[in-house]
Amino acid sequence: MATLAATMKKTGLVADRPAAGTRDRAAEEPQALRPLPNEDVYFFTKVIDNSRLVRQADPTLGRHCWGLIGRLAALGGLLVLLALPRLGGYLAGYRLQALREEQRELLRVREELELEASKLLTPQKLRELADQMKLLDPEPAQVITLDAGARDTLARKRTE
Repeated sequence: MATLAATMKKTGLVADRPAAGTRDRAAEEPQALRPLPNEDVYFFTKVIDNSRLVRQADPTLGRHCWGLIGRLAALGGLLVLLALPRLGGYLAGYRLQALREEQRELLRVREELELEASKLLTPQKLRELADQMKLLDPEPAQVITLDAGARDTLARKRTE
């Protein structure tokens, strides 16, 4: 890669001879190192203190910031409104799954109750309960039959 100095030498803008007032170290001291690039350049740094400066207020800056805040809030609200249907779908899915689990549990409880009721309603169990409660079968004379022809009359006891 060519440096700026080498490029200028090739174009002829800079002469190959050393500048006036400089000495040729290579001719005087053959064992000396060649000079470093830009060793004759001195960079002066000046300390700048801007602590006493006060920034001038911009009257339109507040309006611009509030407008930006308003636009961002409107954009956020729009994004929330766009996300609500999907969020509603997710929540409905969770609720549906919870209802399915509840239905399974209720069906299991129902089956247990039906099994327990069928155990209690067996003829043997009913006879045992009737004996414990001293319930007897009615005699034929104790049976009361209703008159099927008279609908609006009260049930009457048949006397024989």
